[in-house]
Amino acid sequence: MAQARALLREVDSGSGALVLTDAFGALRATLPRSSRGRPVAVIAGVNLPMLLRALCYREGSLAEATEKALPAASRA
Repeated sequence: MAQARALLREVDSGSGALVLTDAFGALRATLPRSSRGRPVAVIAGVNLPMLLRALCYREGSLAEATEKALPAASRA
């Protein structure tokens, strides 16, 4: 978890971070609680279309990137 928190600090410019993971598990459940006040969204079950959508909207808000990435999962 310490490494995950360090990576979040590195990539978060202040507006939060979207974490995409390939499987459900402990990271998904514990990362938001350990982000120390930084906004974090975690999506499990990532696929290539979801990743591409998230990358296309990375300049927007965390909420927008999350909202745009989720529908790509159901169309894969």
